[in-house]
Amino acid sequence: MIPKLTFALHKKQLVNIDQVVSGLDCNCFCPNPNCNSKLIARKGNIKKHHFAHYETDECVGAFESALHLLAKEIIQTEKRIAIPEMEFYDSEYENATILLSEKKEVKAQSVDLEILQGDFQPDVVMNFGSKQLFIEIAVTHFVDDEKRKKITNSGISTIEIDLSSFMAGFEKQSLVEALIYSADNKKWIYNSKQNLLINNYLKTKKRELEEEEEYYKKIEEEKNSKRKKARLKGYRIIKTNDYYQIHCPKTVKEASNKFKSNAIIERLRKGDYWNGVIYGHIGNSRYVYIGKDKYEIFPSDKDFKLTEIEAKERRRLYGQLMRISSKANIECETCEKCEYFHEYIDHKEEIVCKFK
Repeated sequence: MIPKLTFALHKKQLVNIDQVVSGLDCNCFCPNPNCNSKLIARKGNIKKHHFAHYETDECVGAFESALHLLAKEIIQTEKRIAIPEMEFYDSEYENATILLSEKKEVKAQSVDLEILQGDFQPDVVMNFGSKQLFIEIAVTHFVDDEKRKKITNSGISTIEIDLSSFMAGFEKQSLVEALIYSADNKKWIYNSKQNLLINNYLKTKKRELEEEEEYYKKIEEEKNSKRKKARLKGYRIIKTNDYYQIHCPKTVKEASNKFKSNAIIERLRKGDYWNGVIYGHIGNSRYVYIGKDKYEIFPSDKDFKLTEIEAKERRRLYGQLMRISSKANIECETCEKCEYFHEYIDHKEEIVCKFK
């Protein structure tokens, strides 16, 4: 249902029902250019004041035309408008929508209405010295492909303002808010700066990535140089775990001297490195790496062919390794105070240890 008509044309000027006298003496006409019939101002004591067509059927396009005219009049009077932000989907680097320009208010030196621009006629032309901004007011008819092409060919930035929600009725102040202050109901049909902004963004992004790659390349070269120097001196390079702890080789060697000798314990006594990890899980093979050599502690259940004595020895070995590991895991801060600490290679990811 179309709301009651509260605006009309009086001497070719848009007027509100409150601005005119009651009855035919209002001397008002329908704002729809395809109708332009005489209106009567109904300002009784029961119903809301409104205009009605006199001696003709109510015009379907009257309310939309009044809304369209009022919107243009408001912009021309205010000479300013909030323009929407401009976004761009970056599929090359970020796979995300990038903000190219933020919402902002622009103020014009002058505003023209319905001025022919080449082969099309925008609703509003805002003039900023040598620059212009076209505005299309959309209520039920929006910019189609043909007009979009003409706008693009003109090279003039253009926004479309969607006022379709106002067809249910409105107060003038709410229309002013939507036209002048809000950008939620506006979109760019064409922006003359868009390609330039996109190209600048892509160039900047490419340069940043190149600089980032160069930075990390330099960091990696520095780390490799530290590793090379450490190896030449016979130092150990120990990786820390997720909790910035290391498996201290000095503590491992000292702790292993307290246990009965076997192939693994003997390697640890010699100072061969063990990272403190027992791989595998119950039911499958359990094993460790000493240096680069793999040592099985328990075979898998299906391959379990140990004698009772062998199984007992393996359980003892497992317990020994667990106790050694619990003692040897130390924080980086503790490691820093050790006489064998040399330096970090990459913050606290790797430590150079002088213990041999």
